[in-house]
Amino acid sequence: MAATKTFEYTVRDSQGRLQKARIEAPSEAAVSQRLKAMNLAAVSIVEVKTSALSKEIEIPGLSNKIGLKDVSVMARQLATMIQSGLSLLRALTILSEQTENKALARKIQDVRSDVETGVALSAALGKHPETFPPIMINMIRAGEVGGFLDNVLVSIAENFEASVKLRGKVRSAMTYPIVVFIVAILAVVGMLLFIVPVFASMYTELGGDLPALTKVLVGMSTFLKWGGGPIAIALILIAIYWRTNKHKPEFREKVEPFYLKVPVFGILAKKIALARFSRNLSAMLRAGVPIMQALDIVGEASGNIVIERASKDVKESVRTGNSLACR
Repeated sequence: MAATKTFEYTVRDSQGRLQKARIEAPSEAAVSQRLKAMNLAAVSIVEVKTSALSKEIEIPGLSNKIGLKDVSVMARQLATMIQSGLSLLRALTILSEQTENKALARKIQDVRSDVETGVALSAALGKHPETFPPIMINMIRAGEVGGFLDNVLVSIAENFEASVKLRGKVRSAMTYPIVVFIVAILAVVGMLLFIVPVFASMYTELGGDLPALTKVLVGMSTFLKWGGGPIAIALILIAIYWRTNKHKPEFREKVEPFYLKVPVFGILAKKIALARFSRNLSAMLRAGVPIMQALDIVGEASGNIVIERASKDVKESVRTGNSLACR
C-alpha cells in the first residue's frame, strides 16, 4: 500500500467562496479524483511538508484508531461539501466511501444510516461518544437549530485542527529533552553497573583506601546490582497501575492537583489545559450553545480535573446571576 501524504486543497463552494481543507492521499491525482467524486472543482492542490517529529507514529494493528485529526478532517470535508450545495446524506455517503480510516468510515456509514431514517445529525453522532466529542455534538445541535450547520462544521474543524497543531508542537518540544533524560539515565545506570565495580576492584587489589565519593558510588552500584530487578518490576507495576486508573475520577482527584505543581511539566500541562478550555468555550459560544451547557462540556473536555472543578464553580456563580468575569 502506497504511503499517504497530506495535501491542502482549495475549492469554490456554491456561493463562489474559496474553501481550504486538508486531506490524506497517496498522490495529487488521487486528491483530484476524490474532489471530482464530491462534485468539487479544485482551484489548487499543494502537498504539505511535515517534519519527522510532527508525523504520527503508526503501529501495526492500531493504524485504524480514530484520532482527533481524523475527526477534524471529516468535519472540514463535510462542511466543504454542504457549502458546495450537496445534501447531508450525499455528503455522508461520499465521506464513508472516501475516508482512508476504515474504522471512521464505518462510523460515518452508521451515522448516514441513522440520518436517512430521519435522525438529526447531532443525535446520530451522539450514538458514538467514543469517536465524536461532546463539544462537536453540541455545536452541531446548535447549528441545526440555528440553520448554520456548515459554518459550525468549519468552526469545529478549525478548533480541532488547532488542538492537533498544539499537541504536535508540545510533542515536538518534549521529544528532545525526554530522549536526553532517558539517555542520561541509561548512561548513569551503565556506569554504576559496569564501570564503577571495575575501579572498585582495582583499588581493593592495590590495598588503597577508597575516597569518600568513590565509596558512595560503589554503594550505589551494589544497591543497583542487587535491587535493580525489584526496582524495574516496581516501575512496571506503577506504569500498569497508572494506565489502568488514570481515567478514574478518584485517581485523578489525587494525582492531577499534585501534577500541576511539578516544575516545568506542571506549568506546561496547566497552560495546555487552559488553552483547550478557552478555545473550546469560545467555539461553543460562537456556535450558539447556551453558556451553562458550554461550561459543563468545556470543563470535562479540558482534560484536567482541577479546571473541571473550577468550571463547575464558575457555572454555579453564573447561575446565581454573576457575570462570567466575576468568578
